Amino acid sequence: MCSDLTSTTVPSPQRDFSKMRHIHYQTIVKWANGAQIERLHSDGQWRTESNPTWSTDQKYRVSATSQDLRTIIFCVPFLHIDSSNGILSVTRLAETLSTLGVNVVFMCVLSEYPKEELIFTNALQNRMAKTDFANLSASIQTKSKQLGITCVTDHQPYINQGAAVLYTERIINNPLNAQKVIRYFGNKNGVLNGGKCVALGHDDFILAHSRVLHPDPHHCLFFGEINREFKDIELKRFKDRKMSLTYIGKGYLYGKVGGIEETIHVTRESPSSKKELAYLLGNSRFLFTWDSWTNLIAEGIFCGAVPVILRSQPFTLDEINNVESGPTPFIDSSSIRYDEAGKVYEFKNPRDYESFIKARECFIGRQLQLERYYPFSVQEFLTKLQIHFNK
Repeated sequence: MCSDLTSTTVPSPQRDFSKMRHIHYQTIVKWANGAQIERLHSDGQWRTESNPTWSTDQKYRVSATSQDLRTIIFCVPFLHIDSSNGILSVTRLAETLSTLGVNVVFMCVLSEYPKEELIFTNALQNRMAKTDFANLSASIQTKSKQLGITCVTDHQPYINQGAAVLYTERIINNPLNAQKVIRYFGNKNGVLNGGKCVALGHDDFILAHSRVLHPDPHHCLFFGEINREFKDIELKRFKDRKMSLTYIGKGYLYGKVGGIEETIHVTRESPSSKKELAYLLGNSRFLFTWDSWTNLIAEGIFCGAVPVILRSQPFTLDEINNVESGPTPFIDSSSIRYDEAGKVYEFKNPRDYESFIKARECFIGRQLQLERYYPFSVQEFLTKLQIHFNK
């Protein structure tokens, strides 16, 4: 059973409230767990505060409005979590919400637009061969246990009890016919769907990974997590790096792509582990990428590999630099050349590498700060969500 969202239970040690004003401590704990907060104004009226400042000279209280959003159903293709940082970000959101007392259940998305919006339910037994259904069910159960998540095949009981449903932007409709819908944008609307945009409902809550992805989201929740393998790597000197990498990723969706001569091609599946990828990045001079919206760029920067963005579309360079962790240190392919004698790519101007190292340090600092702030941003999201669906 999930805990009451308005519980006054003191948070666990993993949740750091040390910087919060002591006078409002218990009220803040309730707010962090999804309670709606009101502030007393000079005219004597209590009004809802979406983003309380918690000033000690202000009076706050928990709103008398009941909070009935206890459950969120996450519709996510979690079978592919190992090859997608976007899926990882949504799964991490679910984990964090669970620590705040929300009952989170998953439904496994099998396919998305433009093929078919298909979610794994018991009804699929009528469409699939018995053996195929059993094998798929076993794979989903195994992955669920591995991730430590609760996966269901019947959403209706939760919907009937007032649950909200979260869809990523690849799901353009509302296949579960939910009344409370959260639309999560990990990319620009329509980019991954061949230009087909999400069919937004009037009351849908819009959650965006970054401010550059949607013009008017209800909340931006930047996922800045970097795997430990990329943080712990020892930074090699540029001259000791003997290779460069090429990554295509989602780049094929935006135009013509191709391999770069004398580079190693990395994909979502190869190398198969973060440790192996960190080794490649840590020994590479440049990371040529056709995909300008990939976490691999940040991972490469942490490892000291210089990103070479071969095409920014569907983003502008200003948008890439305006992302929460930006500006992003990268260079244009016109700034490097291939050294035939040394069989390596190098800077035309060696000072460009010095500039990259300085920008890299600033970028890492911002990224780590965003990673630390993430749980508090989730708390803010939950508060906004409760208010949104209790209008």
